[in-house]
Amino acid sequence: DAHEALGRARRANTGMPGHLRRHLTFTVALESAAHQAAGDLRAGVARALATMTDTRFVDTPFEPWTWTLPHVFWLDADIGEVQHWGEVLESRGRELALSDTEATGRYFQGVAAYEHDDLDTAEQFLEISRQRRYQVRPIIYVESEIVRGLAHLARGRVEGAERIADELTLTTRRAANQRLILLADSFGAEVALAGGATAAATRWAERVNIGPPREEWYRHAPATSLVRALLAAASDSALAQAEDVLAGHLALAERMHNRPRLAQEFALLARVHEARGRDEAACAALARAVEVTEPGRAVRLVADAGPHLSGLLSRLDATGEHLDHVARIIATLREQHGEHTSAQPPPGAGAARYVPAGDDGLTDRETEVLLLLDRRLSNKEIARELIVSPATVKKYTISIYRKLHVSGRRAAADKA
Repeated sequence: DAHEALGRARRANTGMPGHLRRHLTFTVALESAAHQAAGDLRAGVARALATMTDTRFVDTPFEPWTWTLPHVFWLDADIGEVQHWGEVLESRGRELALSDTEATGRYFQGVAAYEHDDLDTAEQFLEISRQRRYQVRPIIYVESEIVRGLAHLARGRVEGAERIADELTLTTRRAANQRLILLADSFGAEVALAGGATAAATRWAERVNIGPPREEWYRHAPATSLVRALLAAASDSALAQAEDVLAGHLALAERMHNRPRLAQEFALLARVHEARGRDEAACAALARAVEVTEPGRAVRLVADAGPHLSGLLSRLDATGEHLDHVARIIATLREQHGEHTSAQPPPGAGAARYVPAGDDGLTDRETEVLLLLDRRLSNKEIARELIVSPATVKKYTISIYRKLHVSGRRAAADKA
């Protein structure tokens, strides 16, 4: 209940003794998040920024604006702002020699890079939590490792993700923290699915109790892992259960304006509808996921629902910015699926719909990238050759795939 939370946070902030600065910081974070959850992002940001001139926070490492804004913008799926405020938080942590502050800032930057499918950069940012695991809050360590594991899965490195899942299982059980155990186990189920151990994932789905829908402040949500496991089971009863789980969680995400969760759950709902033969409903759900993620260009919130979405994505009636965003998601899915499983794109996933208007010829820079693709260089290696960022290389490869009507780097080089 965002409005009730807002009222309580305001009362807490007014009545909190001034020397309890850590607690005061948390009440500001709650108040700002409650504004965002009520649909007023501007008020949430203004509340956080107002603390820059609040004398209660002078000469204290607990700066509400630095801690609050990465969370608030994440809940709104504004990935560019998440990146920016993650940088600010990391910088303040480094200046003040606060490991947890620095690691939290790097967590948000890692998530931002992951959502833009810049996997090299994501892993670099997230590594700090593993290196300083005993100096950071357990939730940041666990969440950082899960996103790092997702980056492994996106590259087809299942063994690397398995090692992360095993370590998280051990660590969370030692801590005896039930919430962290659920996070670790749900990620373990996703790793099992990626490794082909469908039976292990469905057994987890049968015995787990994820509890009622709750507001999530970070990237991973056990409910989405449960739905993926139920989709893999593919029985009528499992699909019906998946739809029920999504109905409850989508209702909360809609009410609380939690845009990352909306995107993940609508993308998964599209898969459930498609599995149950409801193509029109599947396209409508997927269109919502695209709509939610397009402003922040959050590709992986949709793409992580699985390569099965390519066919549906190619049938969406998207235009303008939405069309470009759909093309980016399709390119991400096809590159991942093509490179790591050597599978063909699903029927109906014709890329021809996404050829941009105008000249279809490659630019000089795209031709340079294509020649380097033909040498089987990675995006990171190409970036070093051309003195650009891996994210820039990624943009060029997406444009190349669209112009050549192909689904991956090998196909692009062959066709050229």
